[in-house]
Amino acid sequence: MEFHQKGFTLQKHTNISWFPLTWRIALIYLMVITLSEAFTTLIEPRVGLGLHGLVLLALILHAALVNQYITRSFLLALSLVPSIRLLNLAMPLQLFPQIYWYVIVGIPLFITTFYVARIGKINRKMIGLTGQKLPFQVLIGLTGIGLGYLEYKILHPQPLIAELRLELVWLPALILMIFTGLLEEIIFRGLLQYNSERILGRYGLLYSSMVFTVLHLGYQSWLDLAFVFVVAIFFAWVVQRSGSILGVTLAHGLINITLFLVFPFLLVAR
Repeated sequence: MEFHQKGFTLQKHTNISWFPLTWRIALIYLMVITLSEAFTTLIEPRVGLGLHGLVLLALILHAALVNQYITRSFLLALSLVPSIRLLNLAMPLQLFPQIYWYVIVGIPLFITTFYVARIGKINRKMIGLTGQKLPFQVLIGLTGIGLGYLEYKILHPQPLIAELRLELVWLPALILMIFTGLLEEIIFRGLLQYNSERILGRYGLLYSSMVFTVLHLGYQSWLDLAFVFVVAIFFAWVVQRSGSILGVTLAHGLINITLFLVFPFLLVAR
């Protein structure tokens, strides 16, 4: 039996009204986050800081006022994105060696991520914190070495350590694995992708990948943005198919470890 109201069936109401509104909301937030990030990294950081603050406030207020818990969970997951940039800009990072910036920003971000998941009633299995298909996850993880090589050839970044020695590498490598690999995958391929797919369907994978790519505007390289977007789509597909973020966490960590700790010493930038 269908429920008729104002000339529409419940099915039509769902497909024609609710989803387009959700899409509009998601796209508007994507655009303002992109604008905020562009100001932060390319134009005027103080303006970008203010815009990110306004976006964060809007997301939190919107989540508090919305009735649908799925939309609320999506908005709270998306609020982690401006939180990342605000923490980077607001904390006195210049007082510490660069490698420890990830820890200083990452600890409060881990705590915030935990509470966002808890409020949204999202358990570890929903965001892929499982060991499913372990051999496949290890194989995916190893792709991080090749991907790190490709990104190094694009960016040629300065190393985060003085020399390539084990005693200098192991702690920075652990920091990068936990605070970029694990943390960012929980946020983007875990919470954000899961929530995006719930309200945007199969396009949620594309949406979460676009948000992740936007946060790489600071490298000021169109080639790197294209590279990051392709990698994000690949990671999102892996998580969608396997139900686990284990492999992409390892791959993400290895990308950054090789990019910032290994290849700057093994390869000569030209």
